[in-house]
Amino acid sequence: MKKIIQIIIIFFSINTFGYSSMVEELERLSILKNQGKISNEQFKKAKDIFIKMDENRKKKEQFLKKNREKKNKIIIRQFKLQATGSTQFEKMEMIIGDYRIYTHRPGGIKIKKISNGKQLAVYGDKMTLKFYNDGEKYFKVKKINENRLLIKLNDIPILLTDTRYISKHQAHFYQVLALGTKAFHYYIKLPNKPPV
Repeated sequence: MKKIIQIIIIFFSINTFGYSSMVEELERLSILKNQGKISNEQFKKAKDIFIKMDENRKKKEQFLKKNREKKNKIIIRQFKLQATGSTQFEKMEMIIGDYRIYTHRPGGIKIKKISNGKQLAVYGDKMTLKFYNDGEKYFKVKKINENRLLIKLNDIPILLTDTRYISKHQAHFYQVLALGTKAFHYYIKLPNKPPV
């Protein structure tokens, strides 16, 4: 087993596995076997390792490509028209396929299905998510810790809320990020007052 690991390390130091084809790697192993530097058993084990590594690389590439394609279909923008709600906050929306996620008041975010107009979920100002019309089938909530909440749509992280309590002001400061990095919504919750 040590010899197989050494062979694989040598291959990696000479050539980056991702840049050379599987056929080239197997040809090199075959040459080592034919020269008597490795046994048939070592050849088979090393070959199995390379094949498994190649399969994992292909799976990772497919996963990354699929996520890139999904993220390219996501729109994050400000919007002007809204039927109800305060005018004293920045109105933001995110469109992901058939879903619209938008701020409807400070500390409040609604999620609707565009095709039928049905409301699927409402995010509340205390980092809560209430589901409607089978919304729990599409959206998952993961509380990372008491200060962080993650909302996923079909396993894609779409909203990440981070909160900080500032005792000097007796206030909770909330930051909601779209896709985990893009500013989407900020609000402050003071004791016995609505969010601003």
